[in-house]
Amino acid sequence: MIIVRALVTIGAAALGAIFAGVVNAYAARLKVKEIELSYLYRLRYGYLDNARKMTGEVYVPISVALTNLFKGYERFAATRAHPMPPLARRETTNLITAVWIISKQ
Repeated sequence: MIIVRALVTIGAAALGAIFAGVVNAYAARLKVKEIELSYLYRLRYGYLDNARKMTGEVYVPISVALTNLFKGYERFAATRAHPMPPLARRETTNLITAVWIISKQ
């Protein structure tokens, strides 16, 4: 009887230790996932912060410059009274054809 009671106690202790190990491993895995998620959020916020800085410093000035260039072209096209001379038209066509042929090679 004492031997049975001792075996039951040892078995219960072993099962308790195994169960505690499994629970601790699960809790540790959850903590690692939480830390990874926190890191990813922080990393994404850094990317967004850099994108905001780049928008103000790079993309807005480029957009303004392209808009001014387009407005200048529209003014040039509107004030041009005569069509392109035939010689210039032929040279432009030859240049475009040459660029097209080179790009296909």
